[in-house]
Amino acid sequence: MKPPSVAKIPGKRSAWVNFVENCNSLKRSPEHVCLFFLTELGKFYSFLSEFLFKLMIIKGTEGSISGEQLSKILKRFIYIYKI
Repeated sequence: MKPPSVAKIPGKRSAWVNFVENCNSLKRSPEHVCLFFLTELGKFYSFLSEFLFKLMIIKGTEGSISGEQLSKILKRFIYIYKI
């Protein structure tokens, strides 16, 4: 599985570009993974057709999120749901 690829968007937002690809490799629905991440991040998000474009947009209050932060949460998700 590829690590999360993150693109910064102006206005304290980030886009997880290969989100659906990561969900498919985990054999989990994007909705399930999205809810887990948003609970872990404690951030608001926008639902602007992110699944249509195969990315998840994360809108935070303290700035954008890095790929390393998403990787740590993804490892926690794998530990909880896949092992």
